[in-house]
Amino acid sequence: MSVDSVDFDFRLDGKAALVTGGAAGIGAAIAAAYAAKGARLAVVDLDETGAARTAAVLLPKAMAFAATSPIPSRCARQSTPCSTYSGGSTSS
Repeated sequence: MSVDSVDFDFRLDGKAALVTGGAAGIGAAIAAAYAAKGARLAVVDLDETGAARTAAVLLPKAMAFAATSPIPSRCARQSTPCSTYSGGSTSS
């Protein structure tokens, strides 16, 4: 696929975005870019304090949420495949 040009002059006014990994790095940069384009944001991360820090900078357009992921830790302690918990198939 060939792209002649990319239009970066777009707005996200009236749109909502959920940004995962928003506490730092690329996730925080994406959250900031979306806010600059006008989107309302849910900044989500396992690091609740970091997500809150990112959202605080982007107020009033952002709210922070903590993500939890109990399934991988459950899988690490058991011999049951993770796909069993997520509803996926374990057969080949």
